[in-house]
Parts: sequence; structure tokens; C-alpha cells
Amino acid sequence: MSATTERPSDSRNCVLVAGDARTARWADAVAAQGFQVFPAGDGAQARRALTEQRPGVVVVVDALSGEPSGLSLLRWARGAVAHLQGILVTDDARPGAAVEAYRAGAFDVVVTPADPGVLVEKVKRAAECHATAVARAHVQRKYEALFETVPGVVFFLDGEGRVRRINREGARLLGYDAEELEGGPAERILAEPDGEGRWVFRERRSSGCPAARRTVELATRDGRRRFYDLQASGVWDGGAPGTPVRCVGTLGAGWDITDQLATGEQLRQAQKMDALGRVVGGVAHDFNNLLTVINTNARLLRADLHAEPRLLDMVRDVEEAGRRAAQLTRQLLTFSRKDPLQTAALDLNELLAGVEPMLSRLLGERVTIRVDVCAERLPLLADQGQLEQVLLNLALNARDAMPAGGTLTFRTRVNPAGPEDLCAHARLSVTDTGTGMDPGVREHLFEPFFTTKPPERGSGLGLAVVYGILQRHDATVYVETAPGAGTSFHVDFPLREAAAEAPQPREVTRTLVRGNETVLVVEDDAAVRKLLHRLLEHQGYVALDAPDGQQALDLLARRPEVDLVITDIVMPTMDGPTLLLEVRRRAPRAALLAVTGYTDGDAVSRLRDQDVHTLTKPLLAGPFLRSVRQAIDARGGQVAVERLGHLC
Repeated sequence: MSATTERPSDSRNCVLVAGDARTARWADAVAAQGFQVFPAGDGAQARRALTEQRPGVVVVVDALSGEPSGLSLLRWARGAVAHLQGILVTDDARPGAAVEAYRAGAFDVVVTPADPGVLVEKVKRAAECHATAVARAHVQRKYEALFETVPGVVFFLDGEGRVRRINREGARLLGYDAEELEGGPAERILAEPDGEGRWVFRERRSSGCPAARRTVELATRDGRRRFYDLQASGVWDGGAPGTPVRCVGTLGAGWDITDQLATGEQLRQAQKMDALGRVVGGVAHDFNNLLTVINTNARLLRADLHAEPRLLDMVRDVEEAGRRAAQLTRQLLTFSRKDPLQTAALDLNELLAGVEPMLSRLLGERVTIRVDVCAERLPLLADQGQLEQVLLNLALNARDAMPAGGTLTFRTRVNPAGPEDLCAHARLSVTDTGTGMDPGVREHLFEPFFTTKPPERGSGLGLAVVYGILQRHDATVYVETAPGAGTSFHVDFPLREAAAEAPQPREVTRTLVRGNETVLVVEDDAAVRKLLHRLLEHQGYVALDAPDGQQALDLLARRPEVDLVITDIVMPTMDGPTLLLEVRRRAPRAALLAVTGYTDGDAVSRLRDQDVHTLTKPLLAGPFLRSVRQAIDARGGQVAVERLGHLC
């Protein structure tokens, strides 16, 4: 009988023949078909060969000498060698003998005497069965590994809603071992056991429906809620022909989309705030035009009413209302990011230390302020005044959330740069022990004019201004709050080292003077245009005006002696920067003064390289006339000087 002692490389082509001299010719016939044959003369040799060589097929005679015997060897081999296919050769032709062989794990039975060709065919079929079992096991192991490690929650529920199987990675994501969840109710991992998450139990009872998909909140072991994109379908058993179809369970899979939902919500919030900012910026521009007329005329009236105390008090009331309206407009511009930044190098910890005494006086004795700053420097490139306004508004918001008093904590930390960050961040956390907010309030928190306070206690612009300032500083804000649990505002500023800006020359107060130059005012708002015209004539200038850029150029062509052109930046048809460029080309000796309700970034970049003076609305008579005089003097104009102390 042919034999080999080498370990087979492919168990499908490996056959162990355990018998005596009578089976030698069968072994030769099997080997002739390309199989690798291993002989064994008794039970002990056969058992050792099975353990060492691990063939795919074993042919064993029933009357195998030694221990174990033929049937005993098949019983043992069924559990010891994976996917082994056994063929029993026996002299017993009784049906009961064959049944006993099959129970022992035999793939097939050969009754002697038999032709070797019969045995060879049975070995071929047994080898094919072995190969199929090996392939199936390989696929099973592959998909078992995939099931266990897929980065999501994959589960099977039985008909009663108990977890019969859950993948290990999914259990780990929820903070459990798989064994802890298997056998228990699925409600254990639902954030709200009686809530919308129970849809999976309802969907599975509809026979023939496709897999259903929904966003469900699952709860981790430590109580955190995570949103999962969950897909589930019923598993149905048709049973025997004529029997009703029944549901035997639910198969489902879900992926954590909490971060994606948060990112999408942040994008929607940013888009909404950007749209609000554009609207607010336009409204503020119109307000500034109205306030220019109101405040300047009130100032002029006050200057002429020294002999009328009652009327003077009324005018002062108008001026105070105009001042407050101008302050409100500046807040709108800050929110809409139209107010220019005065950036400089500063340290967040030092800024916080400098503001703390003011906040203590402002918040009163019932609010305890705690400051916990990190040891590292936190260099920023920012507008100090606007960051102080952020701290002030957050502190006032916290005070209102703690009507009975409480603790307000300011904390700074360094957040190292992550894989998606270009630089490290300084985190400022402002935490109060107040009433907290529900999701409905939190959703509208940064919208202008949204407030939960009575009308007399706030305009609803405080947090909107905070949002606008932080956006302009490339900072992000995250709010952590719950009813009764206080509120934390976490703000991340990009850390930026920058050299301190050179000190600006100190502004010297100059006396208002009269002039005799020709000044052209270009303003689309008729009331503002009329006011500036009157104010310039009152000051001695020759005043011309035009409602738009084209009419201004036509007027300039007829009056080339114009010494100064004053134009609004935002105008229809032709904007201020375009007009100024054309004026510079046509009348190079004329001085230029740009007036605007807000500083547009594109407009500023276009004016930066030109010798153009700027002034921000709402206008007051004194600052406006001083700017006119400065612009003309900078171009070398000659004037007759006359003091006007009542307008200073």
C-alpha cells in the first residue's frame, strides 16, 4: 500500500486508510486518483495519524484491530478533526449496521466484498463534501470576524424582544461586554424605553415589509445618549407548506451619527446666523442714516436754545434717546460683523485678570466669581475691547440666570491641535450655577432680540453680540446646559503669536474752524444729504450735493473747483469706492472722505491704498466738521479760521 510521512498541504486530497492487508488494493486505487494516502494498521496508529496529518477523508474497516475499533474511531474523529468525512468498510450487510455507522458520524458505508471503483467514487464524494465544509467554515469565520468588529451596533432580537446576539464592537461602543446584553431586553440600551425607539418592535411584525430605517437614541452604560442611524427588518419563518408565516425575531444594524448631526446643526445655525447678520447689517445702515439726522439736528437745536430752558430739556431728552439708539446700532453692527476690528496681541489670562474687578463690582455680592486660569500663556490676536464685551455679556447673562445668587466660574485651558486642526486653541469656559435652559431656548440662544427676560430688562442682543464677536475672531462656542443644571459656555480661540502693533499717535483735539472751500456731498438718503448740506453751509463751505455717483460725476464735470468729495460707501448703482476711484482720476486735487454706517471688508480693501479719510455713522456735527477740515487740510487747502465753540 502506497504511503507518505509528509504533512499534507491540502487536507482535501488527503485520505487515511485504516485496515489490514485486505484494504491494500483499495488504498492503491485511491492513490491512483491523485489522493495522498496514509496507511494505518490498527486503531492506535489510525488515531495518531488523524491527529498529526488531519486528513479530509478516513477509510476505516469495521473490524480494525486494537483500540479504538472502527466505529469508536469514527465517533472520536468526528469531534477531534474538523470537517473529517469517514467511510466505514464492513462485512455486516444488515440495515441496522449501516444506521449505527451513520450515527457514529460516517459519511458513507461500503459493504464487502466491493469493487475498488465503488470505494474510489465514495472517497471522491467525501473529499468534495470535506472541501465544501472547509470553504463554508472559512466564510463563516470571515463573516463572524466582520460581524464582531464592524464599527456599529449589529444585533438579533428574538420574538419577545430579547437580545439573542450583539456584536462585540457594538456592545463596546455602548460600554458593555456582549455577554452582559445577550439574553436581556433590548429596552436596556434604549435612551427612552417607552419612547420612539420601540419602533423596532412594531416594524418587525409586518410580514414582507422591507427593512425600516430611522434615527434612534441609544443609551450607553454611563448614561450618555447617542444618536444611531438604525436599520432593522423582521426575520420570518414560513414553516411547513400551508402554515402561516410567523416572525421569529428582528435583525438590525446601526451607526453612531451623533457627531454628524451636531456638525449639521452647527452648519444650519451658522447659515441662519449669517442670514440674520446680513439683514441686521442692512437695518443698522438705515438706522444710522436716521440717527444722523436726529442727533445732529438735536445738537444744532441745543446750541441755539440757551434762552429756552424747557425746550432745552426736551432737546437733551432727544439727544439721550439718540445716543442710546446709536449704542444699540453699534451692537447690531457687532453682531453682523460689520464693525471694524482693532486687533492687537494680548494674553487671554491677562485679559481675564484685568476684567475680573469690574465684573465683581457689576455682578454684586450675591454672585461669587471664581477664576481658574492655566499656567500656560494664551496668546491671541484679537480686539481687546470686543473680548471684554464678550466677558461682560456672558457674565450679565449668568447673573440673570442666578436671581438668588450663585457661583460664576471662569476657566482657561489649552486644547492641543488635533488631526483636523491647524493650530492649538485656548478654551475659555464660563460656567454658572443658575437655572439652565431647555432645548427650545438653547436653539434660539444667539438670535438677535430673542430673550426670555421681560422687555424692560433686556433687548435680547447680548448673546447675539457675543456670537458675532466670536465669529469674527475665528472662535467657536459650544453651550452645555440643562434645566436646573446651570449653563457652561465653552469658547475656543485659536492661539496666535503676534508682535504688538506699533502705538498709534495720540489724537489731538482740534478746534472747529470755518471754511470757504467747495464740498460735494454724495448721499442716496435725502434726509442725510439735506442735513449735511445745511451743516456745511452753516460752517461757511460752499455745499453741493448729489443723490448718486453718476450725478456726482456730472456735477464734478461742471464744477471742477470742488475741494472735497464726501460720499457714502453703500449706494445703489455706483458704490462709494467706485465713485472715489473715478473722482481721483478726474479731479486729482480733490480731497476724499468716505462715510458709512458699517465698514464693508471689500470696500476697505479697495480704499486701503488710497488717500481716503473715513468716518462712521451715525454722524455728529463736531466730529463730522473736524473730519471735513482734516481731509481738506491734508490736501493742502487754505481756509479762513473762525472759532465756533458752541459746536465743539
